[in-house]
Amino acid sequence: MKKTLIMTMMASLSLFAVSCQEQNWGDNANPEVFIPRHGITNATVWDVTSGTFDTYLGVYCGGVRPENQQNTIDVTYAVDNSIVDVYNADITQQYSGSVVVLPADCYTLSSSTVTIPAGSVDTQIPIKFNVAAVKAALEANPGKKVVIPIKLTGTSLYNISADKAYAECMMDINVSEPNFYFFCNNYGIITQAAKLIYGSKDNNYKFDVMANGVPDGNYTINFKIDQDALDAFYPGNEIIPADAVVLNPQSTYKDKVNHAMLEFQLIPEKLEFFKTYYLPVTMTCSEYAGEETVGNFFMTVEMKNEFEKSYSSNLSVYSEATDRTRAYSAKKNAVTYASDIFEINIATNNTIAGAKATSLTATTYNNRYIRIKVIPTADKNHYDIEYVPVTDKSNKKQNTMDFFEAVPDAENYYDWNLEKFVLNYRWKHIEKKDTSWVVVNEVLQAN
Repeated sequence: MKKTLIMTMMASLSLFAVSCQEQNWGDNANPEVFIPRHGITNATVWDVTSGTFDTYLGVYCGGVRPENQQNTIDVTYAVDNSIVDVYNADITQQYSGSVVVLPADCYTLSSSTVTIPAGSVDTQIPIKFNVAAVKAALEANPGKKVVIPIKLTGTSLYNISADKAYAECMMDINVSEPNFYFFCNNYGIITQAAKLIYGSKDNNYKFDVMANGVPDGNYTINFKIDQDALDAFYPGNEIIPADAVVLNPQSTYKDKVNHAMLEFQLIPEKLEFFKTYYLPVTMTCSEYAGEETVGNFFMTVEMKNEFEKSYSSNLSVYSEATDRTRAYSAKKNAVTYASDIFEINIATNNTIAGAKATSLTATTYNNRYIRIKVIPTADKNHYDIEYVPVTDKSNKKQNTMDFFEAVPDAENYYDWNLEKFVLNYRWKHIEKKDTSWVVVNEVLQAN
């Protein structure tokens, strides 16, 4: 019985697999032709130097797959001002303002018919605009939508959409200046950030330059470091030193595929630690301008050393006052102080390393800091280190503890290959004249 059931299930699965492979989804019984961007749709006329601008309105045949569409389909269309009259008479639309028809001398329709070729399901209605005439029409109708009302009137195959709304479109026309912009600013200025490792050589950067409304062709884009742009957008900040950046002053824009590129190299040795610089770059082009805001590029530049990383800390903490040892783990972030020195916190909350000798719940020694200097040796597995007490914190309670020192006869070193610090340090409690030691063995492993 069990064997029969298994065989039956296997046969059913085989039939299911075959039927899935052979199934051929059919087209709709009644395909329809419609305008995908129906209703009111925005259309930008770019004020190009030629004085005319070409754009298109798409037409689509839905309900049939391209490979099954074996005939050409002629679709007729017309400008129909009654569409605007109906819209303006509809009280539900009046909150958005009245609509006016764009004068016929502002544009040209090459014909009244477009063709969907065999093997395809879409085509486009070409429209050529006279930019000067369009600008005059917009100036004559301030605050109003100025539109071209177009509707589909017939088709040689299938049907126009039964839903009238899908067969009509009002192209809301506006005029804009063609421009170039930094792609990283696509949705508004975004300040880039770079932290340079002292001594590193691979500090080359590239950022795309894109265009809105610029006709395809060869355009020379010029770049310059611009103090005025920095003062306008980020006043009071320091510009990067001139000898700390090598900027490629030009790039060529051809089209959206072969676009221009901002390229530069940063030189870390020319910068100071603990300072933030700004690199402001603006672009210009003889034919079309950089967009007023997103045509500006900004980057913050800071120095760091190779030890500025996030570390996993494992600590063994011994309190001489209580003769207790505890183990802890924590996440610690190192901050560059010089080319070979970084700063990191020593004790952390909720450890006996952060408590007074007389009260393990107090936080006298929480979040204290030490600076660690790394001294390279011939053995990369065992670089020497030196503890540098912190005495200049504005919050004095974060300075290094008094009587801080390396544990005598214990190892303190950096393993360059493993990016790991082995630390053995101690300090004395001095609260209430207590001179007992807190002794810490810590391993910092870079994440």
